[in-house]
Amino acid sequence: MADPISVPIGEIGYKDMIEKAVEHWYVELQDGAGSKLLRLNTSDPRCERIGTVGTSPVRFKVTVTGSDVPSLPVSVERAAIFRNATDSTPIAEGPIAGALLYLPTDRVAVITPIYVPE
Repeated sequence: MADPISVPIGEIGYKDMIEKAVEHWYVELQDGAGSKLLRLNTSDPRCERIGTVGTSPVRFKVTVTGSDVPSLPVSVERAAIFRNATDSTPIAEGPIAGALLYLPTDRVAVITPIYVPE
């Protein structure tokens, strides 16, 4: 039996892999302790894909109001990316520039850049 052939994936394949991977991701906003405030599918209207499609970093802009979170006041300080709505292990996570939601009408937009290696 012959050895398997190793062929590098080209630019089009790389872009396609990025797009297929992020189609069904979930973005979770968290407080400073890493507790879940809200988890949204990337197809939710409050979650917008920004930047050039098929390139790294993959950026999502999540816009929420105080009425979207379980209790107020709360500081949004972390973001995490998950493969589905119930996963407990994130694909990526980290701190973001904090924003305080004090009233139900307060609004914050969070941009989460995710770097995908080539």
